[in-house]
Amino acid sequence: MAEQYVKNQEGLVVAGVKIEQAEDEGGSAIAVKKGNQKLLDQINTTLEKLKTNGDIERFVVEANEMLGE
Repeated sequence: MAEQYVKNQEGLVVAGVKIEQAEDEGGSAIAVKKGNQKLLDQINTTLEKLKTNGDIERFVVEANEMLGE
């Protein structure tokens, strides 16, 4: 995706940096427009609920099974 973006935006390059991360440390991100506190609060509330009831872990397991991992 980054390479396509660079092709269309003059003056950008893709850095040759590799970020090392332990295999058991996954990562995710959700982008929210700066200043949209209401949406951010709703996202955080939902994430906390999903963590508490174990649904996030279940989603990860199911997604990995679909990918064959």
